[in-house]
Amino acid sequence: MLNGDFYPYPTYYANVTGMTTNYFNNQLAPDATPLGGDFVEWLNKPEIRDKIHVGNISYAPENTTVEAYLTDDWMRGVVPMLVPIMENYKVMVVSGQNDIILGAPLTEQFLHKLDWKGKDDYAAAEKIVWRAAGKGPGSQLPDVAGYVREVGDFRQVVVRGAGHMVPGDQSARAFDMITRFIDGRSFDTAAKPSVIVV
Repeated sequence: MLNGDFYPYPTYYANVTGMTTNYFNNQLAPDATPLGGDFVEWLNKPEIRDKIHVGNISYAPENTTVEAYLTDDWMRGVVPMLVPIMENYKVMVVSGQNDIILGAPLTEQFLHKLDWKGKDDYAAAEKIVWRAAGKGPGSQLPDVAGYVREVGDFRQVVVRGAGHMVPGDQSARAFDMITRFIDGRSFDTAAKPSVIVV
């Protein structure tokens, strides 16, 4: 249907959309690939490899070993595992606004149907306009980075302008998002916009 990495013929998705290899971000070219560029160069720096404990092993985006092992898990349900995690730990579910594979509307639909202790609060929660450092084009306001629902320790984030590979598409927004989540800071920046030093 979609992921044609292991097949010699076009997928259904490629046949009906003309998007041949790009199923990550609907704003990229039909044959674009999101894996490469600065991200790969950064991961292959010796000091980064040391920090993530991979020794001298270089990152190669064309390596499909992990994907091959996960193929059988793609269509398995995760609700029995997800609900206890959501009810006992900080959880953030992230979608790129332009993600073709796991679109934000599908994620929201799933979360609204999920039976967990925060279900009613999630249904009543308003989306926060999340603003990050940097100005939007032609604006004096901080950049609109995305949209967030916050319920207790749970965050549902939609990253504006990103596809499936959020950090590759919107690195500054991803950094702000991850930092807020780790630090336990709200995404509601209406009162005090954050400052990011990169």
